[in-house]
Amino acid sequence: MVGKIYSNYALPFRQREKLIEIFLSYKSDDIDFLAASLYFLLSENLQHEAADEDDNDELSELEIPWPEYVGQKRCQSHPYLVTRPGRPHNNGQTNLEFAVSSKAEWAVPSAATASDFPLEDQAKLRDVLGKDETVLYLAVQTAHVGLVEKIIELNQQFGIKLPSKGRLLQTAIQKKNGDILDMILEASPNLVEQRGDNRSALQELRSLPSFSDKIRMEKSLISRIMHLEDFDVVRELLYDSSRHPKELCFDLSHFSDPSHDFRKFIGNLDNFPIELEAILSYVQIPEVLDPVETILETDRRDAEIVLKWLVGKKNVSEIIELRVSDSMYNHHREETIERSLLLFESIEILDWRKPDLSIETLKVVRGLKTVWLYSSGNWGPLGFWTGDEGLRTLDALEMIHIVFIKDIISEKRIEDYKRRVSDRLDRQKKLLAERTNRKLEFTLESQLWNVSAASIGQMSQRNIHTVEPHKLLRLEGFLKVYRTLCNPNLNPSKRWTPVKVCIIDTGIDISATKLANSVGKGKSFVHTRSDRKLRESPWYLASEAHGTQMASLIHDVDPYCKLYIAKVGLDRESTINPKDIQDAIDWAVKEEVDVISMSMSYRNEHEGIYKALQKVHTLGIVFLCSTEDRGRQTTLAYPASHTQETISIAACNEVMTLLPQSDDRAFYYFQGENVRATSLSYSDFTNVEVTGSSVATALAAGVASLILSCRNFANPTSTMLRKAMVKRVFDDMVQEKGGKSRKPCFSHNRTLATFPNPTFQASSPFAS
Repeated sequence: MVGKIYSNYALPFRQREKLIEIFLSYKSDDIDFLAASLYFLLSENLQHEAADEDDNDELSELEIPWPEYVGQKRCQSHPYLVTRPGRPHNNGQTNLEFAVSSKAEWAVPSAATASDFPLEDQAKLRDVLGKDETVLYLAVQTAHVGLVEKIIELNQQFGIKLPSKGRLLQTAIQKKNGDILDMILEASPNLVEQRGDNRSALQELRSLPSFSDKIRMEKSLISRIMHLEDFDVVRELLYDSSRHPKELCFDLSHFSDPSHDFRKFIGNLDNFPIELEAILSYVQIPEVLDPVETILETDRRDAEIVLKWLVGKKNVSEIIELRVSDSMYNHHREETIERSLLLFESIEILDWRKPDLSIETLKVVRGLKTVWLYSSGNWGPLGFWTGDEGLRTLDALEMIHIVFIKDIISEKRIEDYKRRVSDRLDRQKKLLAERTNRKLEFTLESQLWNVSAASIGQMSQRNIHTVEPHKLLRLEGFLKVYRTLCNPNLNPSKRWTPVKVCIIDTGIDISATKLANSVGKGKSFVHTRSDRKLRESPWYLASEAHGTQMASLIHDVDPYCKLYIAKVGLDRESTINPKDIQDAIDWAVKEEVDVISMSMSYRNEHEGIYKALQKVHTLGIVFLCSTEDRGRQTTLAYPASHTQETISIAACNEVMTLLPQSDDRAFYYFQGENVRATSLSYSDFTNVEVTGSSVATALAAGVASLILSCRNFANPTSTMLRKAMVKRVFDDMVQEKGGKSRKPCFSHNRTLATFPNPTFQASSPFAS
């Protein structure tokens, strides 16, 4: 009928419009008729959009197509019609679904309108929106931004969560529409975890050829991924097998230990060999405990140096959470802080621990959502923070934490200030809610400024009467030839694969001499809880030297092995979670390592670790572990007690006598007394003397790596399990019948007998 009225050009346009008004005002009880009329208008609108016809003078007075004009009026008079089937034979598809697939945005009710529907129709609308093959998915397929925005608002109005399964993000990516991608991520950030065809949305985007919106879309996805709680999930979403993982955070908090020279570290930053993501989950810069001669320094720039390095050398553009532990008195200048913060495109959470930070400094921070502020008791900054020109003028700000410094403010004044600040911030919250619908929350607390640094046990720092590992094992001659064999330029005919050695320990200082180029991968299993999320203690920055020392010993014996660093502890005094050790072993298996070295022990059996060790044993991976340096005073500790799955090591001296503190129940003894090891580059001593079964275990791991490397040269197709191979050669190294002491230099000829390869033997000092 509507079509006939409009197609009757014998009638003047205004008369036709009047007839339409009469038609639309018709109060019919026939819901099917009304729904069908809306369906007809949607169909006509679709045909109008698809047709390529000249403008009609009679219709030119309408700014929109006539079916849309009439349809809008029909929806205004009977809005609930969108929830009804447009025609009986339409497979149950509602007018809303048809409107979305037809890109008829005018037929989609706004969230405010939908809430005015009768309850029955609200229920029907909720059912339509909540279907498995959602209306939102249909809208995304159309790539119509307005439609997607309206459907998302409707979902939010009725409390309908966006589907956790399906391919919403992937569809937006296929349509190459960054606006739609951003709307979906804003409505439901966790959708970034969706996987289709075993790929994350980011991985799917990266597989597409370049297009105009690709870089922006990639950045949006990475930003959302970096907000996730679980770093393992973050890595799975960011990287596939073709991409080398980068570090997700930069945590320097352990430099609060006075034994670590932070300024020495930042002086060598340009040589720090680590790759960082462009968007970092968090950055933490420590307070430097100044010596007396620098306590009155007037132009402090520690944090600025680090932040400039992140931007200039590591291409970091955004930081989700930045924490700087500045000094109460010898702090950075405001202009230095401003220069530092201006470097970044976005910092969401800022905790710059400086008293009375200026609001003008905060205004330079883009994207700031949460801020910590520290009050010295001066009402000037407090009044300005909480005034009309203060914190509420920061457009993105959502949360304020104000901390009163108890060292310099009396309890009475703190309580008075808390009351006054609370009143003022409540007023600002109310004004914001009335004028902008923005929500602003705050907390008020008091704290002491100084927090004592962690106490780290001191190790022997002597640099005399020590022996380098390869000299102690008398491997100098062999290593000269070994380096030639491992150099592809000097030995191009040999196909050789480096041995992978996993070190389960306290992490390493990757800037330590020689280690950087030998690291294959690293992973931290040490987590602490921050205000926002779990933090991951970086594997490449150690707060204690033990892991670095063990890595340097292994590397010194086999300089061509690839080190896989699994950090499970902060230092030798901290409690280590057995689950972290289990996860570290599982990670090593996943990375297909050949040797695992664990120079630590635990007292109680753990089922999860035992199951992980059984897998290691089945795969023939060499698992070397130290015994406790308590002699026979205790029962054999774990994992050394798992005698079938592990090879336990104890320490002896240079004449092959077991050290008094070592446990004679170990499988093998290796030298572990007065051995020189590389320590932390930012400590007072970069080379130290170390002794104990942990040292012997690291040396044994280095020898095991050499054995397997020799096999890779001489007989790469050998079917003998790696563990069996290493034990066979270790047994050949015995110093006396029935003994346990091992010296590799005494078994060179017999070692090569395992690998019949004339070319290799002829070029090796083993063939004496």
